[in-house]
Amino acid sequence: MQIPNEFFTVTSFGTLGGSTAAVFVITSGVGYFMSADKSLKYKKFISLALSFVCAFVAASLVSDKTWLTWLVAFVNGWLIFLTAVGVNSVAKSPVAITLGAPAAPAAKTLAPGATVTKPPIAHGRFRDPWY
Repeated sequence: MQIPNEFFTVTSFGTLGGSTAAVFVITSGVGYFMSADKSLKYKKFISLALSFVCAFVAASLVSDKTWLTWLVAFVNGWLIFLTAVGVNSVAKSPVAITLGAPAAPAAKTLAPGATVTKPPIAHGRFRDPWY
């Protein structure tokens, strides 16, 4: 039985595309299981940490390490993070754009002392933005 080519492999994690995809999928998946407010709060830090882990693990596999190896790993960590953030911004729900003059907001009449509350979201959504 042949293993499908569509899954991640150890070699694919060493590429920018593989590391970015791993960071995006893991961050979005972990954020899905968090409450909505924690998901939006912590996804950026989870993705940043995962980006540096990927970059420094790849650097640790280099046979002749110098201080430049670690400097490049640091820069690659930021590159992976910013690429994953870009993927996230493309994957999130589109924002409606209206042309012309903005419409006046609809006025709501509330009883004195009444408050308007939004229904809580039970968990974070997979495609919630990280920033």
